[in-house]
Amino acid sequence: MANVQLVPLNRSILSRRCGRGPCIVTEPLNLSRRKLAALELGDWIDLGAEEPRFYVREGEGYPWRVRFDERDGTIGAVLESDGSDLLWERPGKKRIAAEGWVAHLGELPLRGGEWIPFGWNPLEHLLLATDEGPFAEGRIVRTPDGFAIEITERL
Repeated sequence: MANVQLVPLNRSILSRRCGRGPCIVTEPLNLSRRKLAALELGDWIDLGAEEPRFYVREGEGYPWRVRFDERDGTIGAVLESDGSDLLWERPGKKRIAAEGWVAHLGELPLRGGEWIPFGWNPLEHLLLATDEGPFAEGRIVRTPDGFAIEITERL
């Protein structure tokens, strides 16, 4: 299947299935409600100086940390370790928890060290969501200060 078909298919599956089965997600993002409401095409969500971390989320748990790796021109996810290094601040009254949904892993049996190939660049097509559902699509970009998610579509 061509990349042109895989990207919207992945987005559709994520919209319906993320939260119901294993999903690759960004580390949780703690955003200002005001900033979230004002996000427009081309805006950036700053991720800091270090490369963003990705995890497999199943329900409320994060059983695997994920690293993206390229082999023979194909990008894939490598399941590395458990998500026990995931620490984040719970949002308050003026903040909201969000995350970037990368890919739903279906009913695959997951094993450490496994490489899961994608037919598209998953870092170019993140579906950004809160508990209320998706609000934007974005991509990971390198900035002068580190990394960010650039908003490519507002939903």
